[in-house]
Amino acid sequence: MDRTVTERTQSALSVLLTQIQTHERYHTQKENMTWLITLAYLGATGILVGREPFWKMWSIPAFSLWLILLFVTASAAVLFLHYQFRDRHRASAFFLAATDVATHWAVQTPTEQQLTSIELRELDNMLVPTEVEQRFHTLFHGKSSVPQRMTLLLLALWSLAAAAYVVGTYTGCGAP
Repeated sequence: MDRTVTERTQSALSVLLTQIQTHERYHTQKENMTWLITLAYLGATGILVGREPFWKMWSIPAFSLWLILLFVTASAAVLFLHYQFRDRHRASAFFLAATDVATHWAVQTPTEQQLTSIELRELDNMLVPTEVEQRFHTLFHGKSSVPQRMTLLLLALWSLAAAAYVVGTYTGCGAP
């Protein structure tokens, strides 16, 4: 029985180490994408606000479509960042859970119960050892961090300021 547990432990540790590396890369990718989109959005909005308002003499229907486009773009950027932050947090929680369990198993042989596979619904029902699933749920609470909330708030405020500028500079068709 000990040999089976030992073999299963070694196999589980191999899988965990692979998953740790995969989720570390995924976490870094999500981090990079998040900040790239944030900077691109803030930069594009800054360029829009910093130039002569080319929309100020448009007709009301054309200007309305412009506002709708700006609203959809701003909403998409904020939603994209929200989901990137959530996925980043999920990958981080899995990375920590797998690392904690692998470290624990390196010094103490797991029980059969701890080695039993279970689906982790937050990661597309990926099969993981029970102990990893339990540790993951203590780490992943689904709430965003303060820097994440501040970033989303900054984007929302920046969008409102840009919208106010666009609406405030609109003079309408034929007006001076």
